[in-house]
Amino acid sequence: MGLDMYLQRSNGEEVCHWEKANQIRDWLIRNKIIQEDDNCVRRVLSREHIELLVNDCKKVLEDHSLAEKLLPETSGFFFGSEAYDDDYFEDLKHTVGKLEPLIESGEDYIYHDWW
Repeated sequence: MGLDMYLQRSNGEEVCHWEKANQIRDWLIRNKIIQEDDNCVRRVLSREHIELLVNDCKKVLEDHSLAEKLLPETSGFFFGSEAYDDDYFEDLKHTVGKLEPLIESGEDYIYHDWW
């Protein structure tokens, strides 16, 4: 149980799933893609949004000191750890690996979470 996040194509095909990656959810809130109280609300994540998120993840992976500025951990009910540990950086690697190939598609995607 906890924060589960999904990215899907318009036909419902899942392209990415995160568990308790609260730093990714916070990035979406700070960039006004979702609202803090969105729970099970579907929002469009454009190619441009995906590209910006991937770029910020890469910056933090290259320079860990940027983590608190670009992708800070955040607290929430069942949102997982707030530590900048191996799991935090694995979430960023996972995000880059899943989302970077989507940039060239030019498609918009549907994001939603459940917590």
